[in-house]
Amino acid sequence: MSSKPRIRIKHANDGLQSFTHAVGDPERDKSASVYFGEKIISDKELACAYEGNWMARALVDIPVMDALRKGWRWGGESAADIVTEEKRLNVRGKLMQAYKKGRLFGGAAIYIGTDQDPSEPLEVEKLPVGGIKYLNVMTRLQLSAGAIDTYGDSETYGMPESYHLSSSKSGVVDIHPSRLVIFNGDERADVMTMGTSTGWAGQSTLQSAYDALTNAQGVHSSVASLIYEANIDVLGIPDLMANIGDEGYEAALLKRILLFAKAKGINGMGVIDANETLTRNSASFANLDKIMDSFESVVAAAGQIPVTRFMQESPRGLTTTGEGDMKNYHDLIQSKQELEIDPAAARLFPAIRKSALGTDEAIPRTWQPLEQMSDVQLSAIAKETAETLKISVDSLGVSQDEARVLFAHKMEESGALVGMEDIITEALGSSESSS
Repeated sequence: MSSKPRIRIKHANDGLQSFTHAVGDPERDKSASVYFGEKIISDKELACAYEGNWMARALVDIPVMDALRKGWRWGGESAADIVTEEKRLNVRGKLMQAYKKGRLFGGAAIYIGTDQDPSEPLEVEKLPVGGIKYLNVMTRLQLSAGAIDTYGDSETYGMPESYHLSSSKSGVVDIHPSRLVIFNGDERADVMTMGTSTGWAGQSTLQSAYDALTNAQGVHSSVASLIYEANIDVLGIPDLMANIGDEGYEAALLKRILLFAKAKGINGMGVIDANETLTRNSASFANLDKIMDSFESVVAAAGQIPVTRFMQESPRGLTTTGEGDMKNYHDLIQSKQELEIDPAAARLFPAIRKSALGTDEAIPRTWQPLEQMSDVQLSAIAKETAETLKISVDSLGVSQDEARVLFAHKMEESGALVGMEDIITEALGSSESSS
C-alpha cells in the first residue's frame, strides 16, 4: 500500500474547541479535528495489499476459512450422492474463492452454469441430474451490475435488475441475479446512494481497516530501520565550528571522517587524536515488541478477529485461556454462516441437491460445529445426556423410542457421534413399517 488513497472534499468534523484546555486549537493540538472522508482505494491497491501484506491477507482470509473449514452436513439417505455432486463441482472451493474476493473487492459472485438461458430466472425444478455444468467465480471487476431496482414493492429492491458479462465468444451476456451467488463484502451505510457508482452493494473489508493497516505497517518498517541505527558513533573534533567555513578545512575534515570509518569497518577499532572524543549512542529496543503488538491488536480488532487467532499464537498470562474470545469469535462466524453465506447461496444448495438427485426431495443441511471438544468433554456430555433421559423415561413418561431420538440428536449436535441421528431414525422407521 504505497500510495495514499484519494480523499473526497466532503467531510465531517467535530469543530469543537476548548479555549481553556486548547482542545481543538490547531496551533497547539495535533488532533485539532476529526475528519471522516470517503477513502477511495483503487482496485489495484487492494490487490497489492492482499498480495503483499500479510495482515491485509489475514483480515480477508481468516473469517472465510473459519466459516467454511468444517463445512456442512446433509441429512437423509441421499446425503452421499449430494456430497459426490458437491465434490464434482468443487462447491466449498468456489464458495471460498467468491467469499474471499467479495471481502477483498467489495463484490464477487459464483455463476451457476446450466443449459438454461442465463438472462432468465434459474428454474431449479427443471434441472436434471447433472444439470449444473460448472460453477465460475467472478468479481465485480469482470461482472458489471445493471440498473438498480428502485421499485419499493419489489423483492429485489435496491439490487441490480441484471448483471452483464463481457464474453469473447458471445459479446455482452446478460445474467439474471437468480443465477448468481453474490457476496458483497462489507455492508455500506446506504446502498441506494453510496453503491450507485458500481451497482454493487458492498465495499472492501480493507476499506475500514485501512488506517489500522498502514499504521501497523509503518511501525514495523520503523522498527526494522531502527535496527540499522542500533549504534551511532559520534566523533568529537576540537574547534569544528570555528573552522567549518574554511574550504580546505572541510576537505580535510571529510577525509578524516572517511579514514575513521574505513579503519573501523576493517577491524572494528577506531583511531582518534588525543584531543578528539568518541561517543557511542545505543538505541533502546525496550518495549518495541509491545508497541508492535498493540498496533497488530488494533488491526485484528478492525477485522473482529481475536489476536490469538490473527497472530497464530497462544494466549498470554497465567490466568488467560482465550476461551471467551474464541467463543465470541465462533458466535460471530456462525452468524456469518447464517446471515451471509446461507442467504447468498439460497438457490445454490437446492440446485445442487436437484442436480445430484433429480428430485425435489427436501433434505436438511446443517453447519458443522466450529468448536472441537476433547474426548473427555464428549464423554461427559454423553453420560449426562443418558442420565437425564433415563430420569425422563422413569419419571416423566418419555418413551424409550423418544429418548433414543433425543439422545441421538444431542450426540449429533455435539459432534460426539456424527451420523447417529440418521441411524436411529432409520431404525425406528423400519421397526414401525414392519409392525
